[in-house]
Amino acid sequence: MGAAASMPAVRLEGCAPDTALMYLKSLGVFKAVARHEGGDPGARARWDGDTFVLDTRLGKSGLADFFASEYRPLPVVSPWNVSSGFHENTYTVDKIRNSGSERLRPYRKVIDDVFCILSDVFGEGSYPCRRSGGADGENAGASKPPDKKALRAKKDDVLALARNRLPDDVVEWIDAAFVMTASGRWTTGAILGSGGSDGKTEMSQTYMKYVLEYASGDPDDGDRALVRNSLYGDDAALPSKGLVVGHLFPGAFSTHATGPPSTLQYTVFNPWDYVLAMEGMTFFGGGVSRRGERGYAAFPFSVRTSWAGHGTACDHENGEGKDSGEVWFPLWDRPATYGELRHVFYEGLVQSHKTPASGAGMAVALANYGAMRGINAFERYVMFKRKGRDHHLVNVGRILAGDRHGGGRVLQEIEPWLDSIRSKGDQLAAKGGRLPASMEALLRAADDAIISYCMDNSPKKMQDVLIVLGRLERQIAMSPRLALRPLGRLSGEWLAACNTQAPEYRLAAALASVHAWRYPIRHNLEPVKVPNEAYKPVTWVSGSTASAWGAGDTIRNMISVLERRCVDGRGRSRLGSMKSANPGKDGNGGPDERARRLIVPLGSRIPATVADVVRFVEGEVDDGLIQDLLLPLSAVEYRASSAGGIYDDTAQFELPLHVPEDYISLKANFPPMEPRGGADPVFEPTLIGLLKSGNAAQAADVARRRLRASGYRVRPIGKADGDHASGDSARRLCASLIFPIRDYDMIRLVKSLETPSNAKKK
Repeated sequence: MGAAASMPAVRLEGCAPDTALMYLKSLGVFKAVARHEGGDPGARARWDGDTFVLDTRLGKSGLADFFASEYRPLPVVSPWNVSSGFHENTYTVDKIRNSGSERLRPYRKVIDDVFCILSDVFGEGSYPCRRSGGADGENAGASKPPDKKALRAKKDDVLALARNRLPDDVVEWIDAAFVMTASGRWTTGAILGSGGSDGKTEMSQTYMKYVLEYASGDPDDGDRALVRNSLYGDDAALPSKGLVVGHLFPGAFSTHATGPPSTLQYTVFNPWDYVLAMEGMTFFGGGVSRRGERGYAAFPFSVRTSWAGHGTACDHENGEGKDSGEVWFPLWDRPATYGELRHVFYEGLVQSHKTPASGAGMAVALANYGAMRGINAFERYVMFKRKGRDHHLVNVGRILAGDRHGGGRVLQEIEPWLDSIRSKGDQLAAKGGRLPASMEALLRAADDAIISYCMDNSPKKMQDVLIVLGRLERQIAMSPRLALRPLGRLSGEWLAACNTQAPEYRLAAALASVHAWRYPIRHNLEPVKVPNEAYKPVTWVSGSTASAWGAGDTIRNMISVLERRCVDGRGRSRLGSMKSANPGKDGNGGPDERARRLIVPLGSRIPATVADVVRFVEGEVDDGLIQDLLLPLSAVEYRASSAGGIYDDTAQFELPLHVPEDYISLKANFPPMEPRGGADPVFEPTLIGLLKSGNAAQAADVARRRLRASGYRVRPIGKADGDHASGDSARRLCASLIFPIRDYDMIRLVKSLETPSNAKKK
């Protein structure tokens, strides 16, 4: 969307996006000014917060005068509907047809054309057709029109001829109501209800009544006040009876609302809002979206209703699938011409028939699309069916467009995986089955979390998405008979997008990045195989021996994974030693010697800070959050630069004033520190068992003796060294050893054991 020319900026305080009627009115004002005679073809439109702004040479007073005196209403007709005024109760249609108002001249011509179309469909004499060149009143004595059944049988013919013969602006309105697919079926959009009607409310009839009374003659002071009220919110005496709004303005009123007639309440509103909203509906003209060789009806920014993201209690069993769709209204803050805006809506055609996008998929797609097209946000409207046959188009929240944290891009990575689960659900439903209830709940939770992020764009909301992905992955792992694939590789952009700067997140990311020996920790969290080649997919592994994470608490699972990696490390070291014939041939100790030196494979791309590990040891973090984040973060592809997505400065690696000496002693063995003097590092396998039994004092003593044997002059543990962890605290200390920290930090910590204890220094 382009930059605005130097024109007066007219703020339309009466135009806001909070209801469908008011949003459509805003578009209608813009279209009328840009397209109608006496308007301003060079006008540009934009949103300033919740206020519509029109840059136009007409100015504020000129704009109001244009609508009050010159505006020629769009000829809205829907002859395919029984109650459209063309088949029965023709009073309103006849009144427009016989009117002498110059402003209604286009409308009279369209009505004449419609009667001739109906005459051609149902036979000469069935409708009062005035043929071009014929005398006024020709066929005035037409016989009674066909009944409802006959009209429904010929509905397709009426629609086809109307699209072929009526003027382009009327066809735009018809296209917002119906689209014919390649199969020859007419499909309706969400904006115009059931082809221009909602229950017993026929929209074109309602529109004609308002046009006749308020937009057809010479305006008086009251008429001008109504126009200014609609545009600018100025005070005016509004009518309060005999009005119909319908589904576009829920909560205003409806002549077919709930309750008996004696309880119906009429709420004041401005008929000009309805008139201009009909003009705005033409932006939502549909088309045919192709997928392969098949074509489906599509309407701009419209999909089948998704129950995610708006807090409703509805689900598949009490309403889903019986909806009328949802529509997303774009908001933009850069001035756009009428042609530019029409192009945006044309590009917004989203497949909406048979294989629709999900609500979450829509949010992701439009967040990225909006960022490319200068759109700031979308107001999301869902069509709910209420008591009787009436519907309400309800605003359920604002979806932010853009990519402030890279969220829009990373969410696109998971949509194919989520779609594969949805497709499996559809396949099972077609055979009378369904996904496990817990999986369906998590799938909806994923949609909720995605839409919630798109309404907020905060790292916390993106982290919620990540957590649901992990839970869904675990559920899939427990349902192998569904043959669903595991979560694929996630890009490193997820790290920054989810970074809440919380210690739990940093600890989970550090642990998830463990990948020593090309042995990713994800192998320990679930039965999968993550190939080293990035182009190869992640697959399930039957009977995996590496998977050690179970249904227990976080501490017990972390210890299990630590034990598993210690066992695998020792086994691999022995295998390498047996196979090597020349350990030093590569000048770096040889492959088998490097294996012995790595004994406990805890190398990682992202180190944990000592301060965060101390928080974990002292129980100051949320263990459950670490567990929720660990599995999905293990799917991220880590690089040497990945730490940049977690830590924003090196100050975060400053050592805390107090670090438990037991932790320092024990961590120096996971993996073993390089001995002084060039000897091989040796892992002490008894430490984990001692800590699991709650004996941290003995474990720390064994660890220090191992350090002294490796050449480090650390103090032996004495009686004056204070209390040692025991019981659950010892097990927590054991679990903390799996977190990777920097070698530099480890060296500094061990050096502190050669001096008086940290506790005494403090």
